[in-house]
Amino acid sequence: IKMDDKIAKSEKAVYITETETLILTGSGSKILSGKNIVSGDKITLYRSEDRMTVESSADKRVEAIVFPGGKGINKAQR
Repeated sequence: IKMDDKIAKSEKAVYITETETLILTGSGSKILSGKNIVSGDKITLYRSEDRMTVESSADKRVEAIVFPGGKGINKAQR
């Protein structure tokens, strides 16, 4: 899914229009923005609030690579 300056990948994606919320689920779910990457088993992106939550299973960790000085992964370009 391409959205703003981000690319989202997952096994399943649900977008809730009323709340501008994107929910990505499945192993290997990730959001890429430039060089920045966040991955986990469930990623909830709250577009209107400019924030996200990332969750993982008990046997796997959330992963994030964020480069300083950039816009970050969560800053929407509208």
